[in-house]
Amino acid sequence: MKARELNDLYDSVRTGDSSAEVLLFDHLHQRFAFFVRQRIRNTKDAEEVVQTAMLIVCREYKRLTITSSFAAWSYRVCDNLIIEHFRAQKRQNQRFGDEEAAGTPSEPAVEDSGLKKRLLDCMRKIGEANRSYARALNYRYQGYETGEICRRLGIKESALYYLLHRSRAMLSKCLNSGKVR
Repeated sequence: MKARELNDLYDSVRTGDSSAEVLLFDHLHQRFAFFVRQRIRNTKDAEEVVQTAMLIVCREYKRLTITSSFAAWSYRVCDNLIIEHFRAQKRQNQRFGDEEAAGTPSEPAVEDSGLKKRLLDCMRKIGEANRSYARALNYRYQGYETGEICRRLGIKESALYYLLHRSRAMLSKCLNSGKVR
């Protein structure tokens, strides 16, 4: 089905033809699936992008007044979701490393049996030296966003970055030498 035919189906749907609506979304789903699978190789990720695109189109098409092309608008929705998928994947790769994000098992990590004990001891020492440093590190480790940490600590972003820089330096020194200062 060509874009012009999709636009004609859309016009029929806008006039209240329910059978045209079923046909429109069936064809749109097939086209999205083909389009997305050409760009995203992971089947589950591709299907998730298709389902999200279909959800957005289904939710928005009645509210919009499309003057040029329904097919172009719907493909733009799908294309934006593909772009966002790759951005999210890139962020995940940067955060967790390429192997873990790709779902491939990495080599088993050699666990330092004393590392956990040293880390807890160092966090205790940092907390004794400056409680704000330990709290900032702890919140960041737990995954809180910058704004939330600032709100909880009652500080500005620049102060948080300073705290994190100092506390990470203290933690590194403590893990290496056993001393905070």
